[in-house]
Amino acid sequence: MTTATAGIHLLTVADEIDQYTVSPLRQALDITGIIQPRIVLDLRHATFMGSSGINAARPRPRVPRRR
Repeated sequence: MTTATAGIHLLTVADEIDQYTVSPLRQALDITGIIQPRIVLDLRHATFMGSSGINAARPRPRVPRRR
Protein backbone atom coordinates (compact mmCIF):
# COMPACT_ATOMS: atom_id res chain seq x y z
CA MET A 1 0.00 0.00 0.00
CA THR A 2 1.23 3.49 -0.85
CA THR A 3 0.02 6.81 0.56
CA ALA A 4 1.37 10.32 0.07
CA THR A 5 1.33 13.22 2.52
CA ALA A 6 3.15 16.53 2.02
CA GLY A 7 5.22 15.05 -0.80
CA ILE A 8 6.37 12.07 1.28
CA HIS A 9 5.33 8.68 -0.05
CA LEU A 10 4.76 5.97 2.57
CA LEU A 11 5.15 2.46 1.18
CA THR A 12 4.04 -0.39 3.43
CA VAL A 13 5.76 -3.71 2.71
CA ALA A 14 4.39 -7.04 3.96
CA ASP A 15 5.46 -10.69 3.90
CA GLU A 16 8.71 -11.83 2.29
CA ILE A 17 10.77 -9.83 -0.19
CA ASP A 18 13.22 -11.98 -2.12
CA GLN A 19 14.37 -12.50 -5.70
CA TYR A 20 11.02 -14.01 -6.64
CA THR A 21 8.78 -11.35 -5.06
CA VAL A 22 10.82 -8.14 -5.46
CA SER A 23 9.23 -6.98 -8.73
CA PRO A 24 6.15 -5.29 -7.14
CA LEU A 25 8.45 -3.47 -4.70
CA ARG A 26 10.60 -2.18 -7.57
CA GLN A 27 7.49 -1.01 -9.41
CA ALA A 28 6.15 0.76 -6.31
CA LEU A 29 9.49 2.52 -5.75
CA ASP A 30 9.66 3.74 -9.36
CA ILE A 31 8.02 7.14 -8.96
CA THR A 32 8.43 8.65 -12.39
CA GLY A 33 8.38 12.36 -12.93
CA ILE A 34 9.82 13.17 -9.51
CA ILE A 35 13.50 14.08 -9.53
CA GLN A 36 14.18 13.42 -5.84
CA PRO A 37 11.25 11.44 -4.44
CA ARG A 38 10.88 11.24 -0.67
CA ILE A 39 9.91 7.68 0.21
CA VAL A 40 9.48 6.04 3.62
CA LEU A 41 9.39 2.23 3.74
CA ASP A 42 7.27 0.75 6.52
CA LEU A 43 8.79 -2.70 7.08
CA ARG A 44 6.90 -3.61 10.25
CA HIS A 45 4.94 -6.33 8.43
CA ALA A 46 7.87 -7.68 6.40
CA THR A 47 8.91 -11.11 7.63
CA PHE A 48 12.03 -11.42 5.46
CA MET A 49 14.00 -9.13 3.17
CA GLY A 50 16.79 -10.65 1.14
CA SER A 51 19.51 -8.88 -0.79
CA SER A 52 17.15 -8.35 -3.75
CA GLY A 53 14.81 -6.32 -1.56
CA ILE A 54 17.66 -4.36 -0.01
CA ASN A 55 19.06 -3.52 -3.45
CA ALA A 56 15.61 -2.44 -4.68
CA ALA A 57 15.15 -0.15 -1.65
CA ARG A 58 18.63 1.37 -1.90
CA PRO A 59 18.73 4.95 -3.20
CA ARG A 60 19.99 5.20 -6.76
CA PRO A 61 21.02 8.29 -8.66
CA ARG A 62 18.40 9.28 -11.21
CA VAL A 63 19.86 9.77 -14.66
CA PRO A 64 17.69 11.55 -17.22
CA ARG A 65 16.87 9.41 -20.21
CA ARG A 66 18.22 10.52 -23.56
CA ARG A 67 15.67 11.31 -26.21
